[in-house]
Order: sequence, then structure tokens, then C-alpha cells
Amino acid sequence: MVRAAGWDGRGGGPTTAEVDDAGAVDALATRLLDSWASASTLPGIELGEAPGATLSIGVAADRWALVVTDETFDQHCSQADDAPDGSVDVSWGEPTPVPWTWFVDRAMALSAVDRWLTDRTLAPEVEWCDRCD
Repeated sequence: MVRAAGWDGRGGGPTTAEVDDAGAVDALATRLLDSWASASTLPGIELGEAPGATLSIGVAADRWALVVTDETFDQHCSQADDAPDGSVDVSWGEPTPVPWTWFVDRAMALSAVDRWLTDRTLAPEVEWCDRCD
């Protein structure tokens, strides 16, 4: 089980849950996305707890941004060639601008989440970049 934290768009504090598979993360993402429906900011989810490995997820309806941070704070972010230009704010407690190029297809993202939950490794079907700035 891994701790998941997400931020409710209705002004509530963080929502936390213990998750063990991508389905549980997807269910949390759906609830959070509904709570942000009237906002221009997207919800974020954090899996794991620093100083250990973490997976940060920016949730849009059909695309998710993934940022994996390891124990030494090295980061890898998902990359999509077919994404629009620009960025969108994602809330991990406070709004953070995230490039749309980090948002990959939701099904691919769920596969990557499942892989990370299983063994904390990067899913090979996702293109990753180590320049997450």
C-alpha cells in the first residue's frame, strides 16, 4: 500500500488514501477531477512520501502528467509529442505550472502508475525526460 494525497477543488484540504493499484488511483483522480470541474486548475495527486520515491500526477480528463522523483531527488517526467503548446496549473497544495508536453494518454499513464506501484521503476512504454524544469 502506498499513501496517495490529492487536493480537493472545492477548497478542502488534502484527501488521503492508501492505494495498491492503478484502479484505486484512477478512482481518486476521477473524484478530484469532478471537484475541479469549474476551475482552470487541474488536480494533482502525490503517491508515496518524501524522502522516499514519489510519483506526482497531474490529472486532466484524458491525459495525465507524470513526474517520478527518486530517493536522491532525481526526476523524470513523462513526455508527449502530440501535446498542445503552453502549460496548465496543477494543484499539489498550490498551483504549479506544468507543460502540456508532460501529459500523456490516460491509458498509458495508468500503465505507468501500475508499474511504479509494483516496483518503483519507469514504464518503458512512456517516453521519459530527466529535464523537468
